[in-house]
Amino acid sequence: EINDYDDGGVWVSWTIEGALGEASIRGVMTFQGGPMHPAVVHAGAAEEAMSVAMATILRSVGYTVEQELNDYSPFSIKVTGRPATPHWSAPDSLWCR
Repeated sequence: EINDYDDGGVWVSWTIEGALGEASIRGVMTFQGGPMHPAVVHAGAAEEAMSVAMATILRSVGYTVEQELNDYSPFSIKVTGRPATPHWSAPDSLWCR
């Protein structure tokens, strides 16, 4: 999911869908204290791992990425600009001088 905002960046998040997504939603909605439902724990771990992976990949090509800014979506990342410098897809002539 990508959300564009007026402050010059976009928020990016990974959403768990399918059977695990449905089970984790049911687990949250029926939570009454005690241990958290295993589907909620697993979905949270997967979302956290994907957040870290997306941030790492985007930083490797020069994007500015901020994490842990959104209390309502804790694994969302905010992506702002990338300097106008050559990156992996630039022609070799820019790198091999």
